[in-house]
Amino acid sequence: MMNRTKLTGALAGLALAAAVIAVPPARQDPLENDATIPASADPTAVWDVLYARPFRVAQPFKHWWRLERPMVTTGHLVVLSVDPQLFIPRQSAEPVLQIGLQTAERVNSGHFDGALVIIVPSEADGEGWPVRDLALEPMFLGSPALPEEVDALHLASELAATTATAFARARIDRALALGGAPLDLVDREALNREAGRLIQRYAPGEPERAAGLLGR
Repeated sequence: MMNRTKLTGALAGLALAAAVIAVPPARQDPLENDATIPASADPTAVWDVLYARPFRVAQPFKHWWRLERPMVTTGHLVVLSVDPQLFIPRQSAEPVLQIGLQTAERVNSGHFDGALVIIVPSEADGEGWPVRDLALEPMFLGSPALPEEVDALHLASELAATTATAFARARIDRALALGGAPLDLVDREALNREAGRLIQRYAPGEPERAAGLLGR
């Protein structure tokens, strides 16, 4: 039988071995550390408009990112250059991204590459294309809220309070030129695929999100 001294030594050895082979803790997910994430309005969070392309869809879809849940038939698919530290995903209320009087649907997080793909719904003209003029509307982070609980009154209040200004028309025209011909699509699924390709191009740090939108 092993005596007490030998047994103690063996247990100590096992403990040392376990310490050597222990797996280091995984990197903390930003969602798990809300306390360190800025959570206030910021008129300078959007740095540039990299890409903009009008779209219309034959089958309308709901805009879930505001309280009224309006049906979307047209709008713009846009890529923004943003301050990545202000776009870390949160499990709680976070500053709402506004384009004028509209909430933008964030397709990806924007945190990894500082490139955020968004869908901006619009009213339609007589041919079903967006009437929204991106050069007339500031793009900014408003007060923290859950986007799906934001209504028109809240958006108007935030727009009146912000010091953000619209981008120069030359910058919007450049983004539209990079976007190319308007997208005439069947449905939201087709729009998702276009958004997935933009994530691949502008936000390569989010490959899983791009793959999900592309159906891969």
